Amino acid sequence: MKIYELDVNTVKQFMKIDYDDDDQIISNMILAAKSYIQTLLGTSFDVNSEDIPTEFTIACLMLIAHWYEHRQIQGDKNVGKELKYMFADLLSMHSKVL
Repeated sequence: MKIYELDVNTVKQFMKIDYDDDDQIISNMILAAKSYIQTLLGTSFDVNSEDIPTEFTIACLMLIAHWYEHRQIQGDKNVGKELKYMFADLLSMHSKVL
């Protein structure tokens, strides 16, 4: 699955969510995560492109799951460290910025 194909049902399946109460929140997080990754990498996801790496999809799913699980305003300082390493591992090969 390509990152531009991500939808609420796919994300809910990834996060093992079986209720619909947070569908709008998840939908907003999908848009934000895609935008975040595109901005970070300085690229855009062309719907017709098969060249988009699968790593982008995994990174997007992990970012959404992280945001969903850590929705409080203030959290543990160490929580973001794992996410930072995930992004470095999955996305750095596609950007000179990371």
